[in-house]
Amino acid sequence: MRLLQHDPVHGYELYRSDLIVTHHAAFVERCHYAVDKFKRIFGDKSSTWTFGSYNTFAMTAGSVIFYQLYHELCTVIRQFTKIDGPLWFQSWLNFHSENEVLDWHRHRNSIVHGYISIEPHQTKTLFESYEILNEIGNVYIAPSGQMHKVMVLERFSTPRITIAFDVFNEDNIAQMYKENKHVNLSVMPL
Repeated sequence: MRLLQHDPVHGYELYRSDLIVTHHAAFVERCHYAVDKFKRIFGDKSSTWTFGSYNTFAMTAGSVIFYQLYHELCTVIRQFTKIDGPLWFQSWLNFHSENEVLDWHRHRNSIVHGYISIEPHQTKTLFESYEILNEIGNVYIAPSGQMHKVMVLERFSTPRITIAFDVFNEDNIAQMYKENKHVNLSVMPL
């Protein structure tokens, strides 16, 4: 994974995973398989809005390329956060048609949010004061809490696929227990 952009003004970093670029077709195929598996378990529910019930990397267990991507992501998160202590993360598949892309939203109660572009089509992610052109293999990471949405630049007919993730420290986990009396099933150690 190589750093493409470090933006100290907005606090984000953008990486490129050569693993995804090189094995793009295999990643797309494995994501389709994961969504089929998701549907067998959760029926017609959205893989995006059921984010608290599963983790992408558990859903793709047995896939060597997802194992490698997991380790790349862990390294990027540790470098970005500069935290050696306990961290946890949740991860989910955004598997969207053109009219399902996400509108304005933010991720709260975590220290970091990011996403991995598997099959982003011609889209960009708009933030309040900057934008990211989504390209195959891009990995975006930033402090949580920033409003953002997806903008379609060119129509597409196959699913737009990204993997989103939130990272939690011990304080976030304690807050989850305080507010919800539990931690999401999707949360795994990093």
